[in-house]
Amino acid sequence: MKPTGRFCALACALAALSLAPQALGQRADRAARPPGEPTPPEAPAPRPDTAPRPPVRATFELIPLAHVSASETTELLNQAFRGRELTISADERTNAILLSAEPELFKAISGVIAKLDVDTSAAKETWKLQAVALHSAVAGEVAKNLQRLAPRRAAPLQIVADERANVVWLAGAPAEVASYAATAQQMDQMTVADGGDADAPGLRFFALEHARAKPLADTINRMLSAMGIDAPVVADVQSNKLVVFASAGPHEQITTLITNLDVPGKGGPE
Repeated sequence: MKPTGRFCALACALAALSLAPQALGQRADRAARPPGEPTPPEAPAPRPDTAPRPPVRATFELIPLAHVSASETTELLNQAFRGRELTISADERTNAILLSAEPELFKAISGVIAKLDVDTSAAKETWKLQAVALHSAVAGEVAKNLQRLAPRRAAPLQIVADERANVVWLAGAPAEVASYAATAQQMDQMTVADGGDADAPGLRFFALEHARAKPLADTINRMLSAMGIDAPVVADVQSNKLVVFASAGPHEQITTLITNLDVPGKGGPE
């Protein structure tokens, strides 16, 4: 039996209804609406879902160390970068560091590791790594000032600034690391003393020719205290230099004191 035209039309209508029930409901609403009632605006077509932004994939790498201890370095890195989204662990068997972090942070940490993993055997002393966290001073500036103090030799003290964490890393002979760590902390405290005045204090370095730094610094600090001048003078024993943090006026007075006291037979060891 061949389908009649009426049968085909009915089949098409049923197919249209099954494909567009919402359209049928809208026509029914318009038919049931009283005459004169305004037609409500049609709902806007739904916007296609925006694809979620893919997360930044972490960079993952096993970094072998040639000169320093992976366990000690890992412990210090975890302390310095506490609170960051990263993974740092030590593989003692291969003396390597397992590092996983987002690319920018990974690059910064791996750079610090590369600068710290140096051969210090020429110093013939136990190697030490220390992180100095700063609260007021800027790590980059403190590192530059420490480098000005560090003497040049075959196995120099390694000084690295991590400006993101505001930490200065020191690596070298234990006594030298301890001395420069104390100097870095004193520089940090000196920065706190800067009240933001127009005559802002600044750092100056004085290389001594005859006197020894520590006894001379003690002598000058006593004299400044008696004069009512608040300008700390710090001795760097390793380089035999004085570090002075003061504004322009006290700097002139301190310079005069150092010039007059840095002579043979004065400011020597106590």
